[in-house]
Amino acid sequence: MPSFHLQDIHFQLPCGRTLFTDLNWHHHHHRSALIGRNGVGKSLLAQIITGKQSPSLGCVSRPKSLGYFAQNHKLIHAQRTIADYLGVEKALVALERVAQGAAEQHWFDTIAERWQLHEELTALLCQLRLPCDPDLPLSQLSGGQLATLMLWRLFDQFNHADSLLILDEPSNHLDQRGKAWLVEQMYSFKGAILIISHDRVLLDKTAHIYELDSLGLHHYCGNYRAYLQQKNAEQQALERQLNHTRREHQCRLDTAIEAKQKAAQRARQGQKSVHQGSQPKVTQDFKKNKAGSQLSRAATLTQGRLLALKRQEQTLKSRQATQEQNRLYIYECADSAPKRMVLNLFECQLPFGQAEPITMCVRTGQKWQIQGDNGAGKSTLFKVVQGVIQPVMGDVLCQQEVMYLDQHASMLQPYLSVLEQCRDACENIHLSQMRTLLAGIGLRGDAVQQKVATLSGGQKMKLAMLMVSHQVASPLLLLDEPDNHLDLVAKKQLAELLNDYSGTFLLISHDEEFVEACGVTERLKL
Repeated sequence: MPSFHLQDIHFQLPCGRTLFTDLNWHHHHHRSALIGRNGVGKSLLAQIITGKQSPSLGCVSRPKSLGYFAQNHKLIHAQRTIADYLGVEKALVALERVAQGAAEQHWFDTIAERWQLHEELTALLCQLRLPCDPDLPLSQLSGGQLATLMLWRLFDQFNHADSLLILDEPSNHLDQRGKAWLVEQMYSFKGAILIISHDRVLLDKTAHIYELDSLGLHHYCGNYRAYLQQKNAEQQALERQLNHTRREHQCRLDTAIEAKQKAAQRARQGQKSVHQGSQPKVTQDFKKNKAGSQLSRAATLTQGRLLALKRQEQTLKSRQATQEQNRLYIYECADSAPKRMVLNLFECQLPFGQAEPITMCVRTGQKWQIQGDNGAGKSTLFKVVQGVIQPVMGDVLCQQEVMYLDQHASMLQPYLSVLEQCRDACENIHLSQMRTLLAGIGLRGDAVQQKVATLSGGQKMKLAMLMVSHQVASPLLLLDEPDNHLDLVAKKQLAELLNDYSGTFLLISHDEEFVEACGVTERLKL
């Protein structure tokens, strides 16, 4: 089984924040997962393993056959065609030239034995539920379609026993059928797989869970359900140990106070005896020195034990609270206006995806889910609502400001600091309140000065959600898979926020449990 080994890894961000200190990891499992809260450094650790990023200190050994699926794949290959990406473009051109009558040898050399390439490629694209045009630019695929194509190529290219695949959030853009396909690929893959994910379905298909937190890396045998059971037992044991330490600490403290009080009482009695002349001065001095020596030794021992107990208590607290509970807040503006039409689509024909015309009316305060498989036209519909692209036919009337949050938080400016980004987008928020809001998504103190580009995918999504939800005008929110990249705690908090939101939104998500928790009452199926 292929393995990798990290030894004494240190990593410090440009802003000075240290993510890893003396991190060690020897991985040799077939199917395993890396989990952890947003911003803890999971994707960065994957980049160190694959060699995309160098550690500040430490050594890395990795297998020769190593495939990597990155979170930001949408930005990498957008201008290439499907045929070019799959490495068959030249062969397709050669087949076309030969079909037109060309007889030069180099065309036949390019084709080799691939005379059925057209048919095989069409069958593959159909199987993957992708457009059957090999000349289609990747930029015209949906996020889920592109992820499917990239994952298929990785599984096909590295499907041998000595290969390792590292998949960073592979299911983020996949619909339910796509996720089922991904699980099948994982089970049939001959090599080793390490997935980085917050998807419970995928995590339950692994046999080992590694959790990354501020204290380091922790290994749990079993799938995600087994991890939760072990984690719960671990937390209960920590709580018992912490309570025991606190009780012992208090008991020692009470004993020390009592001993000090008794010593003071004996000293007063000794002074009284001296004044009354009931004992010789030599005897009194001897008893005084002996008592003082005993008290000093007892005090030293007690103080040492109290310090040890205090350190133990602090250690237990740090282990218990490695994951701070952040909270997302939303800006609520007073709006007593009656329900009115915000968005109206009449017989609207999308240029991509949905074949049937769309008619829908959205009113203030309504919460819609836009349903559909990958490639159905959900994101295209959002672009039509924004006016970025025009429908083939039909009418679109939008009577409210629109704010669009896409799958990649593209609204963010990567070279601004977090604080600058927030101040530009939310001019109505005072600086002190803004810092409080940023602290709520885990960006505290000097962290607000780091560049947006250095944030994790989950942190970027939280920041973008904070920005779109704190607008004075209460815009129509277009939320295109906002739960992507979020850890499970943040995902729950986002659902609670949207459920409490009094404004209007259209939501795209393939997680029905999340959709229900958001308080969605209206649905459009594409």
